[in-house]
Amino acid sequence: AMCANWPADEVDAIVVTDGSRILGLGDLGVSGMGISVGKLSCYVVGAGFYPHRVLPVCLDVGTNNEKFLKDPLYLGLQHPRIE
Repeated sequence: AMCANWPADEVDAIVVTDGSRILGLGDLGVSGMGISVGKLSCYVVGAGFYPHRVLPVCLDVGTNNEKFLKDPLYLGLQHPRIE
């Protein structure tokens, strides 16, 4: 469903994360999506990729971050990370 709604027929670059061990920040869960977006922004600016032809992806496999597991506003799955 996600790809069917993407505004471009072709994608040149995909950055995938599961939100774990991000840049030494630890387990960010789905909150790590911004890292994928940021990396693709660098590809757009530095390498000339077209912004509408890059795709950030976050695989929600849970989190081991106790703060997120107890937060009712956390957007990801609130169960321990799949190992």
